Amino acid sequence: MADADNVQYSLLSTTRFDHALKDVAWNTRVNGGQPSPYMLLPYHFDRLTAAAGDHGWIASRQRTNYADLVATCDDVVKAARPQYDSTPLRLRILLLPDGTFKVTATPLGTPCGFYIPALPEENSVEKIIYLDSGRTSPSIFTTTKTTQREPYNAARARVHLSPMPTAADAHIDVLLRNDEDILMETSIRNIAFLRDSRWITPRVTSGCLSGVMRRLMRQWG
Repeated sequence: MADADNVQYSLLSTTRFDHALKDVAWNTRVNGGQPSPYMLLPYHFDRLTAAAGDHGWIASRQRTNYADLVATCDDVVKAARPQYDSTPLRLRILLLPDGTFKVTATPLGTPCGFYIPALPEENSVEKIIYLDSGRTSPSIFTTTKTTQREPYNAARARVHLSPMPTAADAHIDVLLRNDEDILMETSIRNIAFLRDSRWITPRVTSGCLSGVMRRLMRQWG
């Protein structure tokens, strides 16, 4: 079991707050049939609590509950609304070793469009993706999303990208591959391929993150 006092990182997930999501059927279904402005929030909660177990944060996992996550997100959104009005927000969710959530909000300037059936592809932004020249060894820091990003930073450095995307290079990314040359994901994104009307994504055995969008796509497959 991990010593929470000595942990130097947090578990991480990022979601979207957008009133348009209340009219999206798959988001409502994931939310137990109730319309929600938070994108796939129950899936984010599931992933965070599962990761807490993977990291040995037993006390954190036992104290964490979904109602706390929703309440924390609601408080942050309420505080942000006077500044950003009705602008969709990017919510960065941290789960700390003591079981508490920390959420921050920043505005999103892009429309709600994704490369998935049910939302218009014309709203998606074309990306430039480089294949990493090196290899990334799978570890608990690639199979769970945390604030400790050394494997991804190394891959981004090999294609001369900054550790985190900037406004100038947000459309550029690097595609990671493991020691067996199996594709994993990009430095900040899941990947999926549409084949015979089915979405194909890398297996978690590749060492990639168990992304929430990948979970949703498997349901369509």
